[in-house]
Amino acid sequence: MKKYFVKITLFLVLLAFGMGQLGGCLSCAPITEPGSVSGTVVDATTGDALSGATVSVGSISTTTGTNGTYKLENVPVGVPSVTASKSGYISDSKQVVVIGGQETTNVNFALSPTLVSGQIRIVLTWGQNPSDLDSHLLVPVSDTISSEGFHIFYANKGSQDPLTYPHAYLDVDDTTSYGPETVTIYTRLTQKYKYYVHHYAGSGSLATSSARVVVYSGNQAIKTYDVPTSGDGLYWYVFDINANGTIADHNVIQSSAPIL
Repeated sequence: MKKYFVKITLFLVLLAFGMGQLGGCLSCAPITEPGSVSGTVVDATTGDALSGATVSVGSISTTTGTNGTYKLENVPVGVPSVTASKSGYISDSKQVVVIGGQETTNVNFALSPTLVSGQIRIVLTWGQNPSDLDSHLLVPVSDTISSEGFHIFYANKGSQDPLTYPHAYLDVDDTTSYGPETVTIYTRLTQKYKYYVHHYAGSGSLATSSARVVVYSGNQAIKTYDVPTSGDGLYWYVFDINANGTIADHNVIQSSAPIL
């Protein structure tokens, strides 16, 4: 009996030692290593880097350097929301996938400066491919004529003067991935507008582009559109602005360009 007791005692000691070597618990799951998130913050109306912008996820935050870049360390694994903000600009947030021990790159932000009353801004961003997506805004002739009077795109940028027709302007035309492509309506006419995106160049498709369009008014985003992940064609028909100023969603990929 004494020998049996000694053997049991020795077994328990060895078991306790083994559990200690394994972190104190044989059934405990290993702690998941955190990841990191990095990217760039730019001004949506110029494409220029924004230094001193705050980027945060939960209680973790950092500020962008002179080249607009940032990196958030020790981000918990999951699908957190990352937010970028700066005084004088409208904050933006997006969800990202964080994997343990890995860096999630190109989580980029194009922040819109706040707008005066009555102005509308449309900001397009996307992923690495296709390399060149183009913003297109169809502008009516006047407050009384609804047919197309002006087509804003990279070759026909419009006017930044609120008093000069078409009262809208393509602020930024990006041709090297990610965007932004930004259109500002300085004075809205009381007839319908149409906005769409054209896959102009580069590999991939609209459906795989991770494209995103945000519509701003005043000091806030009023609409956000993510490109559909199915559909064939070179045109993403995103929305209309109705005569009364309301926005009508379309959000479809199609083979032909919309007409006004």
